[in-house]
Amino acid sequence: MSDELVDPRCPDCGEPVGTTATYCMHCSADLSDRGPIDAAAERSATGPTSTDGRDGDDGPLLDPDGAVDDSLTVVVGVVGGLVVGLVATFALLFFDAGLALLGVVVWVGATVYLVRRRTVQAAVSKAAYGVALVLLLVPLIPLSPAVETSTGGDRVVGAVVLTVLVGVPALVAAGVGYLASRYVPDSSVA
Repeated sequence: MSDELVDPRCPDCGEPVGTTATYCMHCSADLSDRGPIDAAAERSATGPTSTDGRDGDDGPLLDPDGAVDDSLTVVVGVVGGLVVGLVATFALLFFDAGLALLGVVVWVGATVYLVRRRTVQAAVSKAAYGVALVLLLVPLIPLSPAVETSTGGDRVVGAVVLTVLVGVPALVAAGVGYLASRYVPDSSVA
């Protein structure tokens, strides 16, 4: 079989296209004269299927529109929003007890945002980025006028110490966010 059946590409730009595409979504080339590619012929060209009947390709593990992905997205959204909200509340408690209520607003807002992601991978990615962002805001606490210190130099030292302490967990969270974003399906709007 030809390589076009295994990995159909646009003859104009060389980008991948769907097996039944009538135009290239990358360069708008007309593909209607190519005709549809038979799915059975494509499967036989890619080789044997696995024992569970799935093709051996590296497609998404979960259907982005499936019930399992939607359920996992809600779970990740709720847990991720809770973590972001708790870290924000803890950080805001140092500024002022009244500002800690803003942490509840951050929690609810983050939860609503994360639950509305299309895939669980997008929810994990955004939740990890949110945790990293909130952790990086913690070093601003000593620089706040609400925190009392004897001299201005103590504020800078406190900010540097907190930056070092939360820098590693923030870097790990950002790394998890980046890694999860690599697995977001292309058709997903993140």
